[in-house]
Amino acid sequence: MRIIVLLSLFLAICPMSWAGPFDPPVGIQDEGGAERKPVYRINCVGAGISCTQSGIIGTLTVAGGAGLPTVDTTSVVEGSADATKEIRFEVDGLTTATVRVITPPDKDFTMAATNDTLAVFAATTSAQLAGVISNETGSGLLAFGTSPTIATPALTGAYDLNDVAVDDDDCTGQQGQGWYDSTDAAWEFCNANSGAPATLAAAAGDVTAVGPGCATGACFTDTVATTGANLLVWEGVTSDASEFTVAVPSDPTIDITATFGTQTGTVALSHTKNLTEVGTGAATVETDLQTATIAANSMGTTGCIRITGVWSLTGTAAGKDAWLYFGTFSITDAQTAANTRDWVMTMLVCNDGSATAQKVSVTQIQQGGTNSMGASTAYQTAAIDTTLAVTVKTTGKTANAADEVQSEMLIVEAWP
Repeated sequence: MRIIVLLSLFLAICPMSWAGPFDPPVGIQDEGGAERKPVYRINCVGAGISCTQSGIIGTLTVAGGAGLPTVDTTSVVEGSADATKEIRFEVDGLTTATVRVITPPDKDFTMAATNDTLAVFAATTSAQLAGVISNETGSGLLAFGTSPTIATPALTGAYDLNDVAVDDDDCTGQQGQGWYDSTDAAWEFCNANSGAPATLAAAAGDVTAVGPGCATGACFTDTVATTGANLLVWEGVTSDASEFTVAVPSDPTIDITATFGTQTGTVALSHTKNLTEVGTGAATVETDLQTATIAANSMGTTGCIRITGVWSLTGTAAGKDAWLYFGTFSITDAQTAANTRDWVMTMLVCNDGSATAQKVSVTQIQQGGTNSMGASTAYQTAAIDTTLAVTVKTTGKTANAADEVQSEMLIVEAWP
């Protein structure tokens, strides 16, 4: 940019202290060079500024380009105290033929760099930070890694409660805390502020599986109680009116202990019975009457069952027979044609240290004359495989179709 200054000999640019009828002439001096007839001098000083004089015309020249924009190699501002400090904008990284707009906020501020830490910014609350995060879950404030308070978190997948080795066997001041003890190889938990922690690792006798359907259905309807008549109410897979209940005295007055055997198998907690009366009818061959089933493995290797069959007889045309079965093992009783007495046969069967070998005690009772009872007993052995389901049944036979043997009751009692 060129500025041409016409300087007149009568230009009054300075306060006049000249005494006389005329203002003094003005001389032009470039960088302190020789001046011509100076009385007052204009000294052009500074980079990019030059002055010339031709006759009475002085020319002030300021170096510059053809106007804005200027190239990005040109500094646009320099320090007021130190002119060596300058700022320029680098724009070669922009998209071709693109104008980017920088809009400063309407306040005084300090610019931050992308490689600065958050320490250069003003203090920010958790709520303010949460307001600019779009993929957070849950609610509340941000938590630090040491001693945070987190309410009802939902953890998914595998999680590591201790990513460092922990060997802590003292609960002093740690009530309610737990950890995985890498030395003891067990989960440990402090129920009190003193003493050794409780071990939560699975071991003999610990509950490791609650039961079928518990992961998806209602497992406990009344939960586990400490008072009342029902200790446990088990719903099972299907939520309906059918439940399994463990009932106990509401307020025991003595210590009561229920001890289960050590053998593997199904524990039978109720009797099996068949009270539907079935007779032989006109059949004259051995006929199945009442049946029941003993579950596989329910007797273990030392369990016992007691099987009781009750028969009634009608008709006096011919002889009559009755049988009581434990699998293929049976006992029988035969009556004469004239005998219409009721029969009771009992078989006590115990596994003799093996699921396939039994001791059997047999008792046969029949109604005697004038309502008296006669009885006989015997000890035998059997070899029934109780790892499989075993059929228990009563049968009967008549020699004459006009007579009948009727099974009245079949009852099975178990001592697993």
